[in-house]
Amino acid sequence: MHAALPLRPEGWARRVEGSWTTSAALRDRVGAHPWLYVDRGSRTMERSRHDDTWNARWVLRDSGVAVVGARADTLVPAVAASDLRRETVEQAEAKSAWILDDPDVLDDGWAQPYAVLTLCRLLWTAATGTVTGKVEAAEWARSLIVPARFRPLLSASIGYRLHPFDPISGAADPVLVPIAEDFALWARDEVRRRAG
Repeated sequence: MHAALPLRPEGWARRVEGSWTTSAALRDRVGAHPWLYVDRGSRTMERSRHDDTWNARWVLRDSGVAVVGARADTLVPAVAASDLRRETVEQAEAKSAWILDDPDVLDDGWAQPYAVLTLCRLLWTAATGTVTGKVEAAEWARSLIVPARFRPLLSASIGYRLHPFDPISGAADPVLVPIAEDFALWARDEVRRRAG
């Protein structure tokens, strides 16, 4: 199925990504057994920790929709806020390291908003011990917690979800690149602080 999916004519078929796991693995600690993962547009699956996270388990338990079989909340144990917060700090450090190791990533019209919105989602989780969508987290952060200098960056990143910065070149707005780098470092430190 996964080998054939990216060859379908529908645009969404090349954007599907996700993981397969077992109900037993959902009861194990994160990382105990890497799940089968298929990346966007890939025709092969591989063992990966990509989706084997407390965050993904929280979302599955809270928002999962059963197509067939048991409800997700009967298969996935409740996720402790302390596990979410600990993972959030690790993820914020990894995202900021990614940016510091390769600052050119912020020139990319997909990667810059992805990094900014993901960091907003991590801020939300560090503050609340729950999970929400990237746009919702960015709107919350923009209105309540970020310094004023970052608000235009968050607004642009939210807007990107609907329209790329530059669909022809794929580039991000160059004015926002240094602001995004500063935001990544600020957000990393704020996640640490809020996660305790």
